[in-house]
Amino acid sequence: MTKSHTLFRDTLSEAEKDFRRMCDNSPICIWMSNTSGTGFFFNKAWRSYTGEDVAERFGEWYENIHPDERNMVSARHNKHFAARAPYRVEYRLRRHDGVYRWIISHASPYYDSKNHFAGFISACIDFNDQHEFENTLAMRALKQTALAAYGRLALEVRKFGELTHEAVNVILETLHVDCAYLTSLNHDTHELTLEAFACRLGQNPPSELGHVKPVALSITRAMQMADDRENFPLAQLLASKGIQSSLICPVGSGGQLYGYFFANTRSVRTFSSDAIDFIQGLSNVLAAVHQREHAEKALAESEQKLLQAQKVEAVGLLAGGIAHDFNNLLTAICGYTELLQKDITRLSLNEDATRTLRAHTAGIENAALRASKLVRQLLTFSRTQSTQIARIDINALILDFKDLITAFLRSGIHLELKLGPEPVYAYVDRNQIEQVILNLAINSRDAMSKGGSLTISVASAEVAASSEANGLEPGRYAQISIADTGSGIPPEIQDKIFTPFFTTKPKSRGTGLGLVTCVNIVKTAHGKISFETAQGKGTTFTLLLPDIAPARTVAPADASVSPFFLEHDSNPPIPAPQPKQDAPADESDLPTGDETIILVEDDAAIREVTAAILESLGYTVRAYGTGEALLTQYRVDVNTVLADAKLLITDINMPGISGRQLADRMRTMHPGEMRVLFISGFVTASLQKSTAHFLEKPFTRDILARKVREVLDE
Repeated sequence: MTKSHTLFRDTLSEAEKDFRRMCDNSPICIWMSNTSGTGFFFNKAWRSYTGEDVAERFGEWYENIHPDERNMVSARHNKHFAARAPYRVEYRLRRHDGVYRWIISHASPYYDSKNHFAGFISACIDFNDQHEFENTLAMRALKQTALAAYGRLALEVRKFGELTHEAVNVILETLHVDCAYLTSLNHDTHELTLEAFACRLGQNPPSELGHVKPVALSITRAMQMADDRENFPLAQLLASKGIQSSLICPVGSGGQLYGYFFANTRSVRTFSSDAIDFIQGLSNVLAAVHQREHAEKALAESEQKLLQAQKVEAVGLLAGGIAHDFNNLLTAICGYTELLQKDITRLSLNEDATRTLRAHTAGIENAALRASKLVRQLLTFSRTQSTQIARIDINALILDFKDLITAFLRSGIHLELKLGPEPVYAYVDRNQIEQVILNLAINSRDAMSKGGSLTISVASAEVAASSEANGLEPGRYAQISIADTGSGIPPEIQDKIFTPFFTTKPKSRGTGLGLVTCVNIVKTAHGKISFETAQGKGTTFTLLLPDIAPARTVAPADASVSPFFLEHDSNPPIPAPQPKQDAPADESDLPTGDETIILVEDDAAIREVTAAILESLGYTVRAYGTGEALLTQYRVDVNTVLADAKLLITDINMPGISGRQLADRMRTMHPGEMRVLFISGFVTASLQKSTAHFLEKPFTRDILARKVREVLDE
């Protein structure tokens, strides 16, 4: 080594010592690192400020940085260290007394005499007092702005969608960010969708927003996006587009998350607690507006349902009101018709006249019985029915009434059954499910005016605990599909088909209660009904019925709509009574008797025809129009009233003393001596459950004869 080289080295060494002495005496905190990033020099001001000796490794002093800025400072340093580029950063550093204070750090690369990179040197200045003063002024303005914004947004009665655009503008101007936007959250996919945004000139919201991880859904307060990049892939996406800082705030209330506010900046920034409180408050105001709109919508829907329920109730009250009187008329019609048939035989007319009269009387009776069925439907619609749940083989059920389904299909419609070889069970009320299938089959028939194919398929289905099938318990189900090749359901009415009284049929053929009744029956069974349709291709209704034993007797899901009501049709979906044959009924098949019967019925026509039928069967009848008339006669001459009387037949609903009260009085006066048979055109649930003998109007001569004999022989 030459003397000049030695002199240069010594001079350089002295210069370095002078530099270090100068740095040590500087009031500014200075540190230096080598090419590997290891800190090898911390001046006296730094050591005094932090209260620590010189750290041997650069990374150790990172522990003194406030946790909120630590990752940001590290990322900034590493990025510029690799690029050999100067940088400026603000962060809080822990002082020797444990207090965090804001400092500004200016860091630059430095080079050796050969212009080789030698490391980084940084000068740090404490500007905490200035920062707090500026922050105090900013937060005072922020709070004033916030109060005005909250009040304006909260008091103005506007739609949620209108307020979202104003809210992002308020965030943009108040927090002085580069871009602010509101996203909605898809709870199924966790994807975000842009709903409203506001950006500075030259800035645009991201074209894609990505998604959030499930753990992020539990966040209830605003937070720095940089703090949780792992759970918010969007943070990484924003960083790739030059966004350095982002504040995220959930929008929601009552456990219902609507989406998120975002406030982004292209510079590194730590949002203050006041800024976080501001965006959180704005979020709460917006969430309250959203909740109000949701509540108003729910209220409107409830009001609509109430109106529909009131319509249903009105129909039920009307049905209950007219049914008793109407059944009385039908009883008289049926009774007199049968007496007329008996008289035709007795008159010994010629064969042609006899055949014609019998055909006419059979037509009258048949029409009366069909009317009776319709009244019974109205009655079941007007009251809550108890269901009789049993484990039913659905395959067998459909096979049993295949012929009935076929009878309601017009020519040109082919019925195909796809039933497996093994039984498929469900816990249901047999009659109700038959009526559901029949209703759906009739709807399919009406959708195939030019003919087509109706396919009924049955299969077992398993509903898993993780299934998204709404409201279904996990377990085995019977799946019934009713598919047609008809016209399909138009899109504009698909959300209305289960609405009470909605129908596309003419008024003379549709009530609008068929499908809503199907829904109630299926819900009653804790099942599900759904449909798929395509215009011009057809519709498939699918029923899921549980093969799970119910824990208790099932009540109808909606008492306002009876689960027994079938859609009115030009061919009502009830088995029509078969017309009487021309040949007279074999009188030898009817049970007769010679006992004395007391008959109490307030309707004169029914009283007369019932008495005539009983007398034609050999009984002695004492008839009364009211219970009071019977009791008055009893007080005058008890022997005349009760002489050999074995049976009391009484209407239940009568003016004055009811049939029940009359029966109780008669049992009290003569316990055990007289049997009772109640008759009525209005059947109550309590009467159905009682052990009393009961005959529903209208009844035929055959039914009356057999019931009377049954009660007397008991």
